[in-house]
Amino acid sequence: MLEIKITNEDRKLAARRANNMPEWRLSMRGHEANVVGILGEVIAENWLTKNNIVIYDERNLTTHDYKLGDRKNTFEIKTKDRTVPMQMSYECTVPDYNHSHQDPDFYLFISLERDASNPQNDITRFHTAYIVGAISRKKFNEKKRSWKIGDEDRSNRWKPSMDCWNVYAKDLGPPKTVIKHWSKFNP
Repeated sequence: MLEIKITNEDRKLAARRANNMPEWRLSMRGHEANVVGILGEVIAENWLTKNNIVIYDERNLTTHDYKLGDRKNTFEIKTKDRTVPMQMSYECTVPDYNHSHQDPDFYLFISLERDASNPQNDITRFHTAYIVGAISRKKFNEKKRSWKIGDEDRSNRWKPSMDCWNVYAKDLGPPKTVIKHWSKFNP
């Protein structure tokens, strides 16, 4: 896992993008979900670009967010909002309503840590991002576990606010491996 300090430039770009985006009909968090998701995308874009991974923005589509440099392999960024530092024993989530129509070749998971004591309900609460890793959709489907509204994870008392599919962070390819693998798709 890779820990990154979120900059004011990251926050400004994400806020600008989120303000120009409609709220998704099935989103339980409304505009706040846009802010979290887009901040994760900004962090991922910066990290991939810094590591010379060619990507093409296709966020206007519903099946995936980006294409890799070969213009064939696709990936979707999934971002989770947390109040504690990310741990490899934690889980990464794809909402069920997304999983039914999104069809990327890979999922890239980002966790954002926010200050729970900050009374502002805006993007300034987020201070640290974690590039957790990536997994192919095929492997995700082999390892995923279903969580339904009303379920409770007894290990941490987590209750999903929506039906979802989870995999453990430790089952993802780590960031260094992602860069090595995805660089093969560069033109």
